Amino acid sequence: MLRKLVLILLVSTLALSVFPAQAQDTEGDAPEDAPERGAWGIFAGFLQGSELTNNQIFGSVARPLASRPELDDGATFGAIYSIQTAPRWILETRIGLSSTTVLDAPDLTDPGVNPPRMVDAQLFYLDIALIPTFTWGEFTLGIPFGGGWGSVSADEVIAPFIPGRSIELKLEGGNGAQYFAGLQGRWRTGGRWSLFADARIHRFHRLVNVTEQNVNAPEITFGFLRHF
Repeated sequence: MLRKLVLILLVSTLALSVFPAQAQDTEGDAPEDAPERGAWGIFAGFLQGSELTNNQIFGSVARPLASRPELDDGATFGAIYSIQTAPRWILETRIGLSSTTVLDAPDLTDPGVNPPRMVDAQLFYLDIALIPTFTWGEFTLGIPFGGGWGSVSADEVIAPFIPGRSIELKLEGGNGAQYFAGLQGRWRTGGRWSLFADARIHRFHRLVNVTEQNVNAPEITFGFLRHF
């Protein structure tokens, strides 16, 4: 889990380091009427889960309790850093974390007989978005779209085997590319502060250790930004 988190942080840092000169302000906070170069902020909200595999997992015909592991809905939070690349274009990087649960995970000792389990898990994701914006007074509408990375780290094995594959292969957390699109609204609250609401749909390519099913995960978040 630690290696995956470090990888996400390194990729995000690399993306931000493309603009080192813009990220510095040696004179302190810029005057209120100075041109804006970017913003930083935090967010929190809700991320809807989905099935992690398209196969039901059970022991045999005599063991009728089939299960299909599914990522539960849960709260999410994270940080944002964005750069104003042009008057109507923003390049935004977001790192998010959702502490969640894998539902309907089969029992490890006797799947199909014992009831399914719940497995604690963490979903890390990195979004790199290009956002065209349209402004009316104090309100700005943005259309974020882009790609990134997603990773699930489960506290234990999700399933003891995978149907249609070797029984030696266990179903565990995994990671892979993702892409997304959505809508974002920003409201200036005075000075260089603004509030925002963001709705986007993630499509994670792989969140378990085998490529089986893309996971669609709608997300709604709210937060604040400090422009600089």
